[in-house]
Amino acid sequence: MLISLSSRKCITSNINANTLTIISTMEEAKKQGSELVCFGEAFIQGFNDLTSQYDIDIKTALTLTDTPILSIIEKSKELSIGVAFGYIENDHGDLYSSYLIIDSGKVIHNYRRISSGWKETNDHRYKEANESLVFNFHSKKFLVALCGDLWVYPEKFKKDYDILLWPIYVSFDISKWHETELNDYCLHSSSINDRVLLINYIDDYSVGGSLYFKDNRIINQIDFNIDDFITFNI
Repeated sequence: MLISLSSRKCITSNINANTLTIISTMEEAKKQGSELVCFGEAFIQGFNDLTSQYDIDIKTALTLTDTPILSIIEKSKELSIGVAFGYIENDHGDLYSSYLIIDSGKVIHNYRRISSGWKETNDHRYKEANESLVFNFHSKKFLVALCGDLWVYPEKFKKDYDILLWPIYVSFDISKWHETELNDYCLHSSSINDRVLLINYIDDYSVGGSLYFKDNRIINQIDFNIDDFITFNI
């Protein structure tokens, strides 16, 4: 299976521009034979778009029937390609940090973050889920963990599946990545599953970097501060 990981730049609070980045990356990845293109946490709005002030955040949170998501669904159908991306979801007024997986125009999974580190408020309208479910994509079984989920609730991700998708948003500088974090993220994720895809994007604070960990080793990666995507066989 050919999979693409994107570290392309996210423009905070610019939903239209980020949606176009997703669509253009899908088009390029399709030319490379990719079956699934993956983006990081809250990519459509940008992680730093969230203010933890409900009256502001509800205006940019998206439902599955809003135009940006519908346009991605339509492009997925047109290209017969899968795409996965993070967004701040509005579900009847409740807000979630969610991760949507679409295959050839069909929504096949909508994961909601289970750890609370994505927001700085106790407002009950900002919610988390409590489990991660295995889903099938083509010939593989997948599981999703959003950023802190894997650190806070590692036991919830020790299940029978093939590939763990780990979309994150972190803003370590390059020296910290190389000094400690690369090793820590590799060791920790490898204790959960032997094949892990970590996806982080570039913005004004984050240097991005997306990696394929297998058997406690880095098999493939987009290096930091590279505004691009990578396609490989898994």
